Amino acid sequence: MRDTQLIGLEAARRAGDPQVEAWLSHSLFVAYHGLGRDEEGIADLRRSLAIWQAQGDLGGQAATHRLLAAAYDDTGRVPEAIGEYEQAIALSRECGDRSGEGRALNNMGWMFQHVAEPERALGFYRAAYEIAISLPELALAGTVQANMAGLYLELGRTDDAIAAATTAMELNERCGHWVELANAHFVLGDAFQKLGQDADAREHWQAALDGYQVLGDARAAEAVTRLGEVARTTAEVPGPRA
Repeated sequence: MRDTQLIGLEAARRAGDPQVEAWLSHSLFVAYHGLGRDEEGIADLRRSLAIWQAQGDLGGQAATHRLLAAAYDDTGRVPEAIGEYEQAIALSRECGDRSGEGRALNNMGWMFQHVAEPERALGFYRAAYEIAISLPELALAGTVQANMAGLYLELGRTDDAIAAATTAMELNERCGHWVELANAHFVLGDAFQKLGQDADAREHWQAALDGYQVLGDARAAEAVTRLGEVARTTAEVPGPRA
């Protein structure tokens, strides 16, 4: 993906098409992100942002700020990431991009969840979900509910976690968002374990493992660990289903 985007980016520059260059810079960053090399894509994102600003394209600016925020988050630059998300939220509101605003709010919630500010995170998740349920597509709503489920579990609100994860599971199954479906199963497994319901926990961890393995997601290892822990108490051997 990186190689093809680099070819396209050079072609757009030769052709003098800044808008195509800006969008290809987004795709190039996604490739660098997948390679774990976010820093290499930041310069292209800054170039993309300058293009959108010159053209007065608020939606393009908002999308670029979201990607810059993800880059800064992944490279440990938390204050800068928060600042980028704030700009993405404001610009999305200004241009009426409800989907973009909801995604930025959800990502801001994720940021605050992982810097141990759960109440602020919950506020952003709730705002994101209010937007998500007004959209025709279900993917964002399913993602937000899965994130909220994990946060509720961190806060010790197990019943709320189960309710949110169950909703997330249903939404993500309906729209075919398999990563978040696996995440919802994973949280449900953790929640049921806290309630001492090992059989239910094992069922959901197994479903998460199956999903992660199909997707090639590294979190499969965490699911195997969970299944191994419960197996030691039930004398069962975990593993992928045939």
